[in-house]
Amino acid sequence: MKAIGYIRISTGKQDYENQRSAINEAAAREGMKLSLVEDTVSSRKAERKIYNVVENLNEGETLIVYEPSRLARSIGEVFEIAQKIKRKKAGLWILQPEIRTGDGGNEMQSDLLLFALSMAAQIERDLISERTKNALRARKEQGVKLGRPEGKGEKVKEALKEKGLNEDEVLDQIRKKIITAAGLSRLLGIDSRTVREWLKREEGGHDRAE
Repeated sequence: MKAIGYIRISTGKQDYENQRSAINEAAAREGMKLSLVEDTVSSRKAERKIYNVVENLNEGETLIVYEPSRLARSIGEVFEIAQKIKRKKAGLWILQPEIRTGDGGNEMQSDLLLFALSMAAQIERDLISERTKNALRARKEQGVKLGRPEGKGEKVKEALKEKGLNEDEVLDQIRKKIITAAGLSRLLGIDSRTVREWLKREEGGHDRAE
């Protein structure tokens, strides 16, 4: 029987050695012909080797990992990968805690464990969502302004209002070269780059700054 040992490293050599030793011992007990795949931590799902490993699994083969956190970054993702392996008629063997699908394990028990893990992941997502909503609600009640930070264009518009200037009239004066971006910047007390970006947006990309 062929097995693929997947090792994902996050804390250096010791982490690798612990996983490798446990996977080698497990495969040896079952008389499995083992090959190892080593991966490194990645924040991007598509970059992790586990998806290529699962895609290339053949029927009857077993994927061995030390623990769920080595297989994926979330319980929901563990369940997703487990289902892909099952559809390929291959096996998954998680050593700690032991969850085993395929010929070497109790399918019903493993499915129940994986289902429980997926439900736990959903509950965790719901709780995080609820905590986020509550935190935003509390900040709003405290008078904290929510949403995206004020853009550079808004800063110019607010400064024009404070000076009692009409935005359209100022733009017209800039078109007629009565005033320059540098002059407007000094008048408003705003950085010239901010004024230039405002002009680009208002003039459809035509920068008339001098």
